[in-house]
Amino acid sequence: MLVLVMGGTAPTWAWEYETSKTDGGGGNYTFRSEKREWAGRYAWNACDFTTQKTLNFSDVQLCWEFDFRVANLAPSFYIENLRFEGEVYVVNGDNSVQQIGTWSKTKSSSSNPEVKDTNFGIYGHLQMEKVDDGHTMKLKYWPTGEAHWSKVKRIILKHRFIYGNDSWDSGWMQYEKDITFSDFVGDGYPLSPLSAEWTEDGKVRFTATDVVDRLGHSEVRSQFYYMALWRSGIENHHLSIEDATRTQRTDGNYDLSFTTDFIYTYNDCSFTTPVYALYRGDIDVQMPGMSGDEAFLQPEAAVILKAFTFPQSVTATFDKWNRRNTVRWTRTESRQAGDHDIECDFNGTWYVLRYDKGKDASQYKVVGTVEGDAATLEMKDDDVEYDHEYTYRVVFLPKLLEKNYKDKLTSLPHENNHSPYLWKEAASDTRLDMPIKLAQDRSCQDAVRLVWEYCVKPDGQSWTIESSPAGENKWRTLDNSLNVDQNASTASFDASGSVCDMVDYRVKTTYAGKDFYSNVVTGNLPAGSYISEVRASTGTEEKTVVVKWKVARADAQNDIYYRVLRRAIGTGEWTLLTDEPHGTASEYTYIDDRPLAGSYYEYKVEAYGAKCDEQLVRTDEIITPGFSQARGTITGHISYGTGTAVQGVRVNLIKSSAEEDSGQPQFLSRYIEGAGKGLQWTAADKEKYKKVLSDEGAFTLQFWVKPMGTDAGGEARQTILRLAGGLEMGVTSDDGTHFRLNNLPLSTTDFTHVSAVYDHGTLTCYVGTDSLPSATAIATDTSWNIDDAPTLAVGGITGGGGQTFTGYIDDIRLWSRALTRKEIETNYTRILSGTEDGLILYWPLDEGIGVKDYAFDISRQDGIYQLNHPEVGVNATPSALVPQHLGLYGVTDGSGNYIIRGIPFQQGGTNYELAPQLGIHQFNPNMRSMFVSPTSLTANNIDFEDVSSFPMEGHIYYAGTNIPAEGIQIYVDGDLQS
Repeated sequence: MLVLVMGGTAPTWAWEYETSKTDGGGGNYTFRSEKREWAGRYAWNACDFTTQKTLNFSDVQLCWEFDFRVANLAPSFYIENLRFEGEVYVVNGDNSVQQIGTWSKTKSSSSNPEVKDTNFGIYGHLQMEKVDDGHTMKLKYWPTGEAHWSKVKRIILKHRFIYGNDSWDSGWMQYEKDITFSDFVGDGYPLSPLSAEWTEDGKVRFTATDVVDRLGHSEVRSQFYYMALWRSGIENHHLSIEDATRTQRTDGNYDLSFTTDFIYTYNDCSFTTPVYALYRGDIDVQMPGMSGDEAFLQPEAAVILKAFTFPQSVTATFDKWNRRNTVRWTRTESRQAGDHDIECDFNGTWYVLRYDKGKDASQYKVVGTVEGDAATLEMKDDDVEYDHEYTYRVVFLPKLLEKNYKDKLTSLPHENNHSPYLWKEAASDTRLDMPIKLAQDRSCQDAVRLVWEYCVKPDGQSWTIESSPAGENKWRTLDNSLNVDQNASTASFDASGSVCDMVDYRVKTTYAGKDFYSNVVTGNLPAGSYISEVRASTGTEEKTVVVKWKVARADAQNDIYYRVLRRAIGTGEWTLLTDEPHGTASEYTYIDDRPLAGSYYEYKVEAYGAKCDEQLVRTDEIITPGFSQARGTITGHISYGTGTAVQGVRVNLIKSSAEEDSGQPQFLSRYIEGAGKGLQWTAADKEKYKKVLSDEGAFTLQFWVKPMGTDAGGEARQTILRLAGGLEMGVTSDDGTHFRLNNLPLSTTDFTHVSAVYDHGTLTCYVGTDSLPSATAIATDTSWNIDDAPTLAVGGITGGGGQTFTGYIDDIRLWSRALTRKEIETNYTRILSGTEDGLILYWPLDEGIGVKDYAFDISRQDGIYQLNHPEVGVNATPSALVPQHLGLYGVTDGSGNYIIRGIPFQQGGTNYELAPQLGIHQFNPNMRSMFVSPTSLTANNIDFEDVSSFPMEGHIYYAGTNIPAEGIQIYVDGDLQS
């Protein structure tokens, strides 16, 4: 390697004489001499230095001019071959010294000194003239842009005179003078600072005030702002004052505004994407004796234009008991411009609009307004009707647009659905629904015992039992004076009947003038034998569903005949699969080899075991859910073009837009409303979990939760869940809106993640969304009892003096070990595959918007399905409202590999879009489409290339100097950069 070193530290001399004197042109200068006198004849302290001209743009003075005396000789003094020689140095801001030229002159010559450039013109250009008797010289120094960037702060003029054949010299003498660029170029001078503002039509206007136009001077070639601007990306721009809109001031200077073409390329982000720009005022001048123009840049400054805030998430929650919609939203607090996080502008007003779903949004009604910087962002709408569909639009109207758009809130300028904008919508269905689930308890032999589950208004309703001959739809009232316990969630009624008469039954209640009915149950008086249990496989088989049922008190003398039927959950028609099974056995099995993977079914087993009028009649039936395996796997690799792995890339898997338009959301939660069963799991093998769920055990319970405020039917103190009688978790609130769990705050507008880690008597709760603050306590007075049923109850609990939970719950996980904080932070926002170590229960709750009565456990350990499915109450209904931070994704490891397991699909297959994400990185392709289906459960080698390019700027100098090195080639990852 060849390293050229020039310049460096200042030369040091043994000065015999040193003095500081007043500069006639202002300030002081320092004079030094190696010799105080020569042969006792001359006083070397006779020195003189004057700054004649100073660099400044006010007079377009582009050089410094100094007069300095080089000798104190009498005019008649003559020595043969007497000559003068000198050196010129500048001192940079880092105190390094650079020689920029030398000069020489014989005393007898009438010409000006001969000047040589020793620095390639990097730091400037020199000219010299002799003055009067030839003992005083005039130096003109034109600095370059490099001198300005290097912060040159001092000039040094060294000289001596010699005669003879260099046999005698006077010794070196030196003048030092501090110089500055502050009068020439500095902060806001000669180009004024820039500011930025939005225009009403969505453009960005840069303005500068009190700007002096120097373009009229012949030496000034251009005057502009050089700008590196970040919005959606980074762009470089020149804003020339010639292109500006000018307004002349009374002093002759100008106010400028720039609205240039580059702004139009960002119209899709108008108002909601911030602008961050680094800029320098740039003056290009022509220096004498120099080729090309010299650029003088002012110190770098930043101009920021804030994005206006806009709705981040919007929810509209219907309180059916009070006939009220509550609209809540979060605002965008800050946005990124490149790597810069910029706070949003809240100067405006929030408008909440309502219009009928499916109608033109321009037919809106303003529900109310909220100040842009308000602490609470919510609006209550009491002017709604039952059984109606509304759309609510939350609009942030900047003060800038208020004059022309406050009456046209659905016609704001520059709307574009492909970018964040000033509004967002949420739908609300005010359907008055009161689910009732009816069944027959066939263990009762003396009557047709009807049992139903309900969710009622706190003051209760009247209930009616109706019946009809099976299949005839001729309903009559059996009893209309029933009252149910408003503190319970189930009730029963015993009807008379016979074995041979099949009767349809239903339960009715009335509220707000509307009748609500349960499902229809066909029942009769039980015969001696009855079906006690029916189970169908739930994802444990790849291409089949295995249906098994048990018979209690099987008649050893008379065959019972069975029919197995199937229907897709949410549909009405049953399909007969077989009517062949019969016999006197107590257990039966049927294998359905025709299920469609990804579809959820109900299987019904009917028993025909009694003869009435010599005809076999149906004596029993039980319905159960079942489905075949419906989860896939995708793997891949991400690297740069050179093959270098890219670590930490998040690969998101989302349903394609076509799939979303199908009306089947990718993810769901459960809305649990007050009293009822909620979600309940009772461990079948209690011994298996006894050591885990105990004082000396260790486990982790995780979920996402969103409690509702009191205006939506919730209470200020709510119990969310209870586990094995020993752990009870709930939320408290002082105002019915802002909730806390273990004194850690929950979001009022979004879901909050909760991880409860129990480790041998110590409970640590992690609560949050973007981050997870924690609280730890020692568990005391716990009363673990695995034998209590249910083992886990979510919702419907009135524990610790609180109320039942009303709100949303999602992604419930139970682990047989205490997770570390790192493990929690790694996976709490990721939908799991179910095979993770120690995961013994996992309810993603994403079965489908129409799958109301069932939810499934997908956990597996050592390939064994845990099958810890919950029972689902009528008060736990599917909802498309889900945590914004929870998603299905993989993350690349140190080798650049990723894997996404447990990918669900529906109805034979689901189209997904696979998109890598890592900061401002770019990938090729930026998205890939994948179809996950029964015939394509695994997709490997789904690879991406990181094609990111990052702006890089700077200077390269020779070692130990400020001398730029030209022609340097830069390689990144072995590739030559241009």
